[in-house]
Amino acid sequence: MSGAGLATGDRVGEWVLVAPYDVDTLGPRWEARHHALERRALVTLAADADGIEGLRAAAVVQGRVRDARAARPLAFAATDARAFLAIEWPGDRTLRAILETTGRLEWPRALDV
Repeated sequence: MSGAGLATGDRVGEWVLVAPYDVDTLGPRWEARHHALERRALVTLAADADGIEGLRAAAVVQGRVRDARAARPLAFAATDARAFLAIEWPGDRTLRAILETTGRLEWPRALDV
């Protein structure tokens, strides 16, 4: 179930892992691309059973968000040894990317992100 032992080029569902991104509370996250469509995604792999339920909840919540700034879920699977959630590639829209570029944000800008 964990993302242990994964490497660049491994396939998770329809997604090919491109590069490690970071480790989220639910499990490791990877930059990935769709095997046929070349669409980029951020794939989070469940680290354990709690991670599966967390990914399921995240998929539901993110699927309900109707804001162009929010990354939408592209795929969720919890039926095999590698439970995962793929969302649209956030690129430089992540809070981390913004903070790395601009440093600390004033409250109005932080709330906008």
